[in-house]
Amino acid sequence: MSQTADFLDVLVNFPFLTEGAEAPKMVRVSASVFSKNVGHFHDVALTQPVTVTRNGRDRTVTISAEEYHRLKRRDRQVMSLDDFTQDDLAAILALVPDRAPMDGDELPV
Repeated sequence: MSQTADFLDVLVNFPFLTEGAEAPKMVRVSASVFSKNVGHFHDVALTQPVTVTRNGRDRTVTISAEEYHRLKRRDRQVMSLDDFTQDDLAAILALVPDRAPMDGDELPV
């Protein structure tokens, strides 16, 4: 497929070009098409992820800064036991059952 055909294929699949169409989950575009139309795909990335491929394989994903920051906020913070107070540890231990249920155990009704 030529670069022009790749670009046209991406454009044809955009919802604003076909009335009533649902937005695609993610746009995939080759690196060469992306590099020739960076501004356009940066605009697209404001509303949906843009996957950039190289040799037919997913290489990178461009997302909006807002989405990036949202994902970063969801990162888990790793803590050591030293970061917990005695009250924190007591609360955690109160939630842990004495033993895990085993096959054959009767479930409470």
